[in-house]
Amino acid sequence: MIEFHTFQSEMINKYIHKIYSSIQNEISLTHYNCLPSVYPILTFLFHSEAEFDTNKVTIKHSKNGIQCILILPYSKTLNICNSNPSKEISIVFKPFSIHNFSAHISLETRSNGVVDTDKIWPSELLALNKKLLASDISIRRQINEIILFLEKQFISHSGINKKDCSPKVLFESIMQLPERSLYRKFKKYSFLAPKQFEKIIRIRKALNQAKQNEETSLTQIAHEQDYFDQAHFNKECQNMASISPGKIIKNMLDRDSDALWYQD
Repeated sequence: MIEFHTFQSEMINKYIHKIYSSIQNEISLTHYNCLPSVYPILTFLFHSEAEFDTNKVTIKHSKNGIQCILILPYSKTLNICNSNPSKEISIVFKPFSIHNFSAHISLETRSNGVVDTDKIWPSELLALNKKLLASDISIRRQINEIILFLEKQFISHSGINKKDCSPKVLFESIMQLPERSLYRKFKKYSFLAPKQFEKIIRIRKALNQAKQNEETSLTQIAHEQDYFDQAHFNKECQNMASISPGKIIKNMLDRDSDALWYQD
């Protein structure tokens, strides 16, 4: 069961795309695929741990209290497999915004597209995890504690209050750089090459447009999203998701979801 949470916070609205919690109570195999993403995701797994391989994530039971990981943007579909009861709270950051919360995030700190948060907040997470594991704390309060933690990191990050570091402002400043500097800066702050970023944004926009306008043909959607033709749209989708756009759209309609994930 996935539940999305809203908060009245300037920081949340400016830097965070969405917050959700997911609980699986049964011992049953859950298998689904997450489409390519431009969003960094800070995930808290309770009494579970995620093992990452190339484009595959396996969630297993763990006796440890919490595993906290930062999943960086990825350009190929992730296959997720979980066969155990589990609980997850995830903070989905807007593109170009995660750096506002730590100076220790880079492409060099990741492994299989994941950053160990012990390298980002080596001591601060210990106190947070203790609060999150309190026996009488609700999911809502757990999320409140995570938000308070992030606000503290944001405020303490040196130089953060001296200039506007919002995703929009940072993106616009990067796009004004010469081409060689643009590529380097863009990849540093988004973790993706500019062309990868553009392809992911375009395929998601096309798929969501198809869901919201069922009467619109894929040929027209391909044209409106600047694909050469429908064949080009199909090929791009197959390259990134290993599935046709028609099958993804049907999945989205059947489950009333946006272009985030699909089941085979």
